[in-house]
Amino acid sequence: AAAAAGEAAPAPLIRDGDRIVFVGDSITGLGVNYGPGGYVTLFRKGLDLARPGHGAEIIALGGSGQNVGSWMDVVRRSEQGEVLLDVPKVEVGRTLATPAGILVIMLGMNDSLAPYTSPDEAGVEAWAGRYRTLIAALRARAKPRITALGTVTPNTEDPASPKNRLIALLNRRIAGLAQELGCLALPSGESVCETLDRGRACRPDFHVTYDYVHPERAGHAAIACGMLAGLGEQAAAEAVRQSCIEPLLAEARVGQR
Repeated sequence: AAAAAGEAAPAPLIRDGDRIVFVGDSITGLGVNYGPGGYVTLFRKGLDLARPGHGAEIIALGGSGQNVGSWMDVVRRSEQGEVLLDVPKVEVGRTLATPAGILVIMLGMNDSLAPYTSPDEAGVEAWAGRYRTLIAALRARAKPRITALGTVTPNTEDPASPKNRLIALLNRRIAGLAQELGCLALPSGESVCETLDRGRACRPDFHVTYDYVHPERAGHAAIACGMLAGLGEQAAAEAVRQSCIEPLLAEARVGQR
């Protein structure tokens, strides 16, 4: 999301030639495997449009079904042997062994789906403890200059659903962890919700997911916008918004006539 009125937009944080590593679940895997519409691909597209010649290396480590706790197991296993997740030919151990300029972690969707993350203070604090451990382990391996935590995207498209109420608690805790640990909180989840609201104002059956969990075109573009904006890359976020989200909203308006 853009900076609020009267607030200065954050300075761009991505350096030319940065190595940017995304860690997540199937949504991050689809960030590449969804083709030109995946959020990782669109993140790169935004940088290409706004900053030609940036030279950033962008790598995605997304694994279907992974949650905060299971990703800790992935880190441990990658110290012992080869671990491959959803993106072909991208091996976890070798990826983490090369220092990253920016590490972006977006996890929590599968925690919201799992029965062991209870929607109360004790459950959320236990989840935050697991996340804290994972962040420390990933930082020790990848040695990033910047660690950023993406907020969780919606699980169902009803903000009042039990899963989204839990996600709201997780996202508040992500903001707390970011402040506590010196990370950035990237508004990926908020950006998807904002895009859903804008789309529903154009057409009541506008969607940001194709199965109420995994993003479709508008959802992926919104994630890319939120992450780019959170990293201070406002021009890149706007480039994705104008080239991807606005045409989808215009199409929705036409379809509603």
